[in-house]
Amino acid sequence: MDFIAITIANLIWILYSMSEGLREGFFEHFKSKSKRNCEFNTKRIFNIQRFLVLLATGGLLTYTIGWVSIPFIIAQVFMFRYFHKIIFDQTIKKLSNKNSIVETHEDLPILEVMDKKKTPMILFGISLQIFIYMFLM
Repeated sequence: MDFIAITIANLIWILYSMSEGLREGFFEHFKSKSKRNCEFNTKRIFNIQRFLVLLATGGLLTYTIGWVSIPFIIAQVFMFRYFHKIIFDQTIKKLSNKNSIVETHEDLPILEVMDKKKTPMILFGISLQIFIYMFLM
């Protein structure tokens, strides 16, 4: 039962990460093409949504397997940026014309560092989950 709960929580989180990358890619692409100048800070809303989904998947894990789920939740945080950035970059690439310049995505400094180290982070997140499942479960 624990393995199924972990797998479902990871699938929900990965699918959410990918859909978030798709949504932000569309948002960034069409934001510069809009005639409206909206000064609303959407990054705060995006972060709140991420936190709520992480809270929901973490709650599912905590309810199912107990407090051992905390390392799994931390590993999900490490996996988020990898799947999000891949889909975000592909969305921007597909939406951009071949003659136009690809827009840059402004991030917090910590997120820029995470983009440069996204492959080691995904490997750390997955290996952390495997290690915990094998030795603590």
